[in-house]
Parts: sequence; C-alpha cells; structure tokens
Amino acid sequence: MTTRTKKRSTVAWWLSPGQQFRVEDPSSESVMTVARIVDDPFGLTRAILRDSDGREISTYADQIQFAIEAGMMSPLETGTTGLGLAC
Repeated sequence: MTTRTKKRSTVAWWLSPGQQFRVEDPSSESVMTVARIVDDPFGLTRAILRDSDGREISTYADQIQFAIEAGMMSPLETGTTGLGLAC
C-alpha cells in the first residue's frame, strides 16, 4: 500500500495570516487581509481573505500570486492602512 503525502502549494510559503493587500478595482480601492491559510482535501492551499466589511473570500494561493503579478493586488507594509507598499 502506498501513502500519499500532501504537498503545500509552492507559492504559499510567503502568505501568512494578518498580511494585507490593496485590491486595485476600477470602482473602488479596498484592502484585503489574510484571515487564514488552509489546505483543502485535495492538498491545494487556499487563502481566506477578509475585507473591511468582514466579508470573507476563499481563493487559491496561486491566484493571489497571479493577481500580484498582473497588478490587480499589491502587498502592503505591516501596520499600514493601505497607503504604503511593501518592499
């Protein structure tokens, strides 16, 4: 009998709860906070993001990486309110 081990997403190592991202939306600018990181039953890493109204959105960690690369999201410095970008 073979045993499968779960492999965490290759991009999820840089995500952590409390991290904030500015979401570039043509209709409004908002800040999303990583509420938690979970592995789904298939071994894929998901990030649960929370907006300023308390709504939560579940997305794959890889999608966050893509959104940053495409300019749709940008990481914020710790402790900012959306005014400064991370280095």
